This record gives sequence, structure tokens and C-alpha cells, in this order.
Amino acid sequence: MKRTLVTAFALVMLMALAVPAAATETTSGGAVATCRGLYETREQEIPPGSGNVVEQTAYWVPLQYPEGPAEDLPIQTLLGCVTTLRNGGGSLPVPYTALSIPAINGQCRYLEEEEGLTYPYDFYGNPEYHAENRLDCVYYLRAFHLGVLPPGGGPE
Repeated sequence: MKRTLVTAFALVMLMALAVPAAATETTSGGAVATCRGLYETREQEIPPGSGNVVEQTAYWVPLQYPEGPAEDLPIQTLLGCVTTLRNGGGSLPVPYTALSIPAINGQCRYLEEEEGLTYPYDFYGNPEYHAENRLDCVYYLRAFHLGVLPPGGGPE
């Protein structure tokens, strides 16, 4: 079942990577300009609550969750920012469900290159959340973000 979902995510990622180049050209006054205005360096605690504060240069996109105020999420690439804004209808804050696959792929790349994430890796130390590669990383980060999988210890 997991491999089927991973295969489906791979196809979605390939399709998402093919479309945005054209989208970037046609929205130069819209999403691209908005994203460029969101690009800055900030300090962030990774993971939250750890006391490990790092500087991160990213597109800080405000995401609106069902409850509470919007939270700025660092998106690592212009492609990730533009596709997330497009998924969300182009206005800020963006609904949390609009976070794009290219945005999550960029987050996995950031974790690998800047935070030293290597595979195999068990998210939250839980063997049920076992990632063998970046595609698995994208699958799990998306599932955690959307609330499909609970973070931490997993299902009780």
C-alpha cells in the first residue's frame, strides 16, 4: 500500500515539475512577485521546542490552519512558493491544504543539505514512519502537514 502511494506521489511530482515553468512565465505580475516579496532570512527553531535555533533564508508563506492564526512556513524554492500560492488561489494567507509537492520536496532537500538528514530515517524516531529516500520524505512530511498521520509516536 505504501509503495503504491509513493509511486502515485512520484507521478504527481513529475507532473508538478512540468507545469510550473509555464505557470511562472504567465504569472510574473502575480504569484512570482508575491513570492519575491516573501523572501528573507529569519531565525527558526528546528525542530520546534528543541532550542536549536538556525538562520533560514526562504520564502516565508503564511499558511492558515483550521484553528488559530496563520503561521509562516519557510518554503525553500521559488517553484515551491509559486505552486503553493497557485494551489491556494493566489491570496494570503494560503490554506494549509495548498502546500505543494515542490514546496515539500524543497523542505526535504533543505533537511538533507542543511540539517544533515540521511536515509534510512525514522521520523520522530518511529519505525512506522520509515523513509528510505527523498520520495518517502515527501510522503511523510505531506502526511504530517495535512494531519493524515499524527506527528510523534504515531497511532495509539
